[in-house]
Amino acid sequence: MTRTLITSLLILSLCSAHSQPIAVPYREEPTLFPIGANGKWGYADENGDIKIELRFSEAGLFHYGLAAVRQDGEYGYINEAGGWQVKPRYDSVEIIRESNLFLVEYEPGKFGYIDLWGRAFFR
Repeated sequence: MTRTLITSLLILSLCSAHSQPIAVPYREEPTLFPIGANGKWGYADENGDIKIELRFSEAGLFHYGLAAVRQDGEYGYINEAGGWQVKPRYDSVEIIRESNLFLVEYEPGKFGYIDLWGRAFFR
C-alpha cells in the first residue's frame, strides 16, 4: 500500500513539474456521434440524446477529443463540450492517425499542422 502511494505521488509530481501540456490519450471509440437533419449537423451520445446542437454544415467523428466541423465554408475543431478548440479558418482538415496532430490546408495548396491545443505549425 505504501509503495503504491509513493509511486503515485512520484508520478503526479513528475507530471505537474512538466512545463508542456500533456498529450490527450487516443480513444478509438468516440463518445459522441454526428447526427444531421435539414442540412445541419450536431452530435448525439450512444442513446441518441443530442449533446451538441445541430449548427454545422459538416461534422466529422471525434478523435483525441476533437471533431472537425465546417461552418460558414471553413473548417475548425470542436471539443466534446461543443466549444471551439480551433476556430473555423481552414479550407480542409484531416486527422493524422496515431499522432496528436491534424493536417490543415490554410491557403489553397499550402498545408501545415495544428496540435490538440490549436497551435499552428506552418512552413
